[in-house]
Amino acid sequence: MSRDDVLEVRYVGSKGTHLDTSHLNFNSPDPDPTARDIQSRRPYPQFGRIRMWDDDGNSNYHSMQTRFEHRLAQRLSLTLAHTWSHLIDDQMGGLNGARSLAQNRLRNRDNMRADSADDLRHVLVIGYVWDLPFGSSLTGAPAALLKGWLLGGIVSFRRGSKINVTQDGDALNTDPQGDIRPNVLPGAGPTLPDSQRTLERWFNTAGFQRATLTYGTSPRNPLVGPGLKTFDLSLSKSFRVREGQRLEFRLEGFNAFNTPQFSNPGGTLGSANFGRIQGTRTNNREMQLALKYLF
Repeated sequence: MSRDDVLEVRYVGSKGTHLDTSHLNFNSPDPDPTARDIQSRRPYPQFGRIRMWDDDGNSNYHSMQTRFEHRLAQRLSLTLAHTWSHLIDDQMGGLNGARSLAQNRLRNRDNMRADSADDLRHVLVIGYVWDLPFGSSLTGAPAALLKGWLLGGIVSFRRGSKINVTQDGDALNTDPQGDIRPNVLPGAGPTLPDSQRTLERWFNTAGFQRATLTYGTSPRNPLVGPGLKTFDLSLSKSFRVREGQRLEFRLEGFNAFNTPQFSNPGGTLGSANFGRIQGTRTNNREMQLALKYLF
């Protein structure tokens, strides 16, 4: 560390209460794969599906946020920010969004407390501006053309988001609303090593088995999807026109190296896309030119 460097480390935490844990179908019957009728088994058989609003969810967020800044020295300015965080909750999504997605309407807390769908364990952002040394010894017209170019950029690395795993169909005969999770086979971890992951098989699909007798044993959000890696670059220069007037030129590239940012794989057991990545979540490389006249 020197007088040109600044390092900050801080803790940030928060607690959420009264989060939305509504049920799409509070009138869902208990599992009975052999039963032929659903309606007579409902808690309130005189009604069909019942939307139940509730707000008894909780969350806890803890993070260590580190920031390093290297102020302009040796022609370089650098800022590095890293956040390690952990968000745990017992409901699936935001207000009127995915709700609780609890398997058992009467025991909403069972098997629900887990890593949040919004849990991002690591985020690293690096920003820099480099005053390029080209043409430092030149004078006249060559100096006006070659000196003073700035190369800047923002590099972002982010751990993947959580993947919730459910199963299709109604094997339990409960009139589900996308909230039944499969079983996790003992000894068959669903996570694959990085070296074995492919777009066709991001996680171990054989580690899950359809729940057929009772609610599934898979925890909520058991997997992590692909991370995010983006490189944004800029090249800029200011040309002096006359006293108090200048022309600024900027070339910018977003996702400059055209790195694919893959979306999460399918998380529904029984779907043809289970464990498969079907697309990307951000645009491909984008370039833009800007010219600004200041007076």
